Amino acid sequence: GYEVDFGHMEALNLITAPGYSEKTVGYLACVLLLSETNEFLRLIINSTKNDLMSQNEEIQALALACIANVGGREFAETLASDVERILLSPQSHATAKKKAALCLLRLLRKYPVAFGEDGLSNVPEQRDRLID
Repeated sequence: GYEVDFGHMEALNLITAPGYSEKTVGYLACVLLLSETNEFLRLIINSTKNDLMSQNEEIQALALACIANVGGREFAETLASDVERILLSPQSHATAKKKAALCLLRLLRKYPVAFGEDGLSNVPEQRDRLID
C-alpha cells in the first residue's frame, strides 16, 4: 500500500462526533488510512479512551475494533487498562466483553510489555479472572 496523507483530521472530527454513524465512518477511516506507526494515532487516543468509557455498547465496540485493527505501541500502553476494565467489569455487556477479550489478546500478542512482566493484570484477583 501507499502512505495516505489526507483525511486524517476529518476522521478525527468524525470520531469525536456524538452520533453513531459519524463515529462508524471515522473509525473505519482510521482503520483503513492509518498504520500503527502513524503519528496521527496520538491525536485519536483521547477520543478512543472516551468511547471506551461510554455506556453505549455499540460505541465501545467501534473503539475496541479500531484498537485491535490498528494496534500500535501507544494504543497498547495507553488503552490496555481500559480494555481490561471492560473485560472484567460486571456492568459490561457480553458482546463488549467478547470484543474486549479479542482486543486484549491482539494487544497482548503484539505488545506484551504493555501488560507488565507476566503479561496480565498486576492485581492477583483480576489476573485469576483473566485466566478463567
